[in-house]
Amino acid sequence: MSIILFTCFCDLYMYRIYPKYIYGNRFVVARNGNCTYNILIKLTMKRSSKPTAAASVASPNGLRFLLTGTEGKYRSIVENSIHAFFLTLGDGSILEINNAACRMFGYTPAELKKLKRWDFIDHNDPQLLAALELREKNGFAMTEATGIRKDGERFPVEIASAFFIDTDGIRKTSTTVTDITERRKIKQAIEESEQRYRMFVQQSSEGIWRIDLDKAIPTDTPLEEMIDYCYHNARVAECNDNFARMYGFEKAADVIGMPLSQVLPESNPCNMHYLLTFFTNGFKVVDEISYETDKEGNQLVFLNNMIGIVENDHLKRAWGTQRNITKQKQAEMALAESENKLSTIISAMPECVKLVDRNGTILQINPLGLQMAEADNMTDVVGKNVLAFTTPEYHEGLLQILSDVFNGQEGKMVYRIKGLKGGSIWAETHCVPFRNASNEITALLAVTRDITEKIKLENSLNEERKIRHKQITRAVINGQEKERLQLGQELHDNINQVLASAKLYLERALKDEKPRPDLVAEGKTLLDYAMAEIRKLSKTLLPPSLNDKGLQPALEELAAHIRQVNDLCIRIEWNGVNENEFSGDLKLTVFRIVQEQLNNIIKHAEAKEAVVAFHRRDEALFLSIKDNGVGFDTSQKKNGVGLRNICSRAELNNGYASVHSEPGEGCELLVCFPHSQK
Repeated sequence: MSIILFTCFCDLYMYRIYPKYIYGNRFVVARNGNCTYNILIKLTMKRSSKPTAAASVASPNGLRFLLTGTEGKYRSIVENSIHAFFLTLGDGSILEINNAACRMFGYTPAELKKLKRWDFIDHNDPQLLAALELREKNGFAMTEATGIRKDGERFPVEIASAFFIDTDGIRKTSTTVTDITERRKIKQAIEESEQRYRMFVQQSSEGIWRIDLDKAIPTDTPLEEMIDYCYHNARVAECNDNFARMYGFEKAADVIGMPLSQVLPESNPCNMHYLLTFFTNGFKVVDEISYETDKEGNQLVFLNNMIGIVENDHLKRAWGTQRNITKQKQAEMALAESENKLSTIISAMPECVKLVDRNGTILQINPLGLQMAEADNMTDVVGKNVLAFTTPEYHEGLLQILSDVFNGQEGKMVYRIKGLKGGSIWAETHCVPFRNASNEITALLAVTRDITEKIKLENSLNEERKIRHKQITRAVINGQEKERLQLGQELHDNINQVLASAKLYLERALKDEKPRPDLVAEGKTLLDYAMAEIRKLSKTLLPPSLNDKGLQPALEELAAHIRQVNDLCIRIEWNGVNENEFSGDLKLTVFRIVQEQLNNIIKHAEAKEAVVAFHRRDEALFLSIKDNGVGFDTSQKKNGVGLRNICSRAELNNGYASVHSEPGEGCELLVCFPHSQK
């Protein structure tokens, strides 16, 4: 209707511009909703007066339109319209356009006036060709066609076109064009929706039904009376096959005529609520639950939508759909039971379990989490940010974990929890993404445990390690000082005295006028003795060149030397171990450990025999030094400097040492180097 009236305005406007035009009668048909209007547009002109337009409308109410106005009104209508307007000649040349035409087709006014009307309307469109034929017959035509914008884009349009002959006999055409892209989309969407609806009805898994009342009931009937009447006087009048199958029947005909009371037990309170909602909600319900029975008496659960048909204030029938959600309800009950079990398990967990959103807000937390936060109830924690319960130095780390988790990663962190009552604990948290059924990350799931005691223990162990390291260092220094003292005493008390004596013999031999070979010989003897003592002492202080001689010869030489000066028999067993597997550092470590332990045996064990044995087990190297001496109670006797030195050397090579001994049973030193040291 609007485009037709707009065309009338356009014609009147063109008369004001071109007063020579002769207008005739125009007859069009318009439709508005369910009403059809036969419109006779009569355009007349008197040179001494303003143009007038009249529209005779044949309608059920005999509506008549009268369109009049000034040139300014017509121009305003044309220029401000959303419809494109064109005045063209028979050859397609453009005489007049409005702003909407420029906007619609993307041209400037100057560009558009240089074109022909078929430059922006597809004149090969069959619909347009048919409309042009109709226009030739009736003087007016409307149709849909295809518009062409300046950039080549094609789009659907609606065209209303009329032609007239001016006083000079020139044929001209008045055309309005409307962009119906959105209308077409809406129409398409409606058609698709209708198609989907038809398919839904034909193939729907839902039951579709109509229930009729034996007799229409006034809508102002008391509620209880209305419910009772419907229970006993409402029957299934129409339905699809799936509705019938829901009740255990094969087809719709099997349930036609069935009373409502047969399928909707009055005894169930939910059904009463279902009907009450229908009658008190304007005779409609949406997603209401009903508990019904099939022909075998099995209980069913339906999700219903229903609307009543009211005519003349009387309820006559109702249309509805229903979906069988019995299995869903059973699943929901099972899920609720499962969630209850899970909630019970989480509540009983000895760790804090919580859900946190991407902003750090706590969504859910278990009782142990409340305890860690020193909270008395959920409201003290839920809805608060996790940073409020964390000491400031760990805020940045927690925010980074939040970002990582919501990007699909896991996170782990040790931090301090700040309680609401001033307390503080060490906590270790493991965070993972929490996903919904669509695999979307909706929250952060954190499992947090109190590691305060662990941290205290680690700190205590660290302190013990520091103390032990100091003790070892002190023992090493003491051992070095002891060695220096022994060396100094040996040099002073023995070698120095010998050298002093040799010096005296040589000086006396030099002072005598006669040669004194006896004195020279005695001095030489003393010098030889001093050199032997120095050599012996150096062997004790400096190991042999292990890289040159090898570990095995060096140990054999050490054992031979000890046998010369001590009543101790030493046996070395290699048990298939090849010293080539040892690194240079390990060779020196092993030599010093053997040397240290043999000295301990000589000083304290009163042993007659010692066995130094090597063997491998898997990738580990074991060194055993066992004697048959007096032994000792390991629980009563503290480790001496020598054993501490041995343990320190073993640890430097990632190994460990242990001592096994009992009074009268000798002693065994066992040293293990876990991995190959090559």
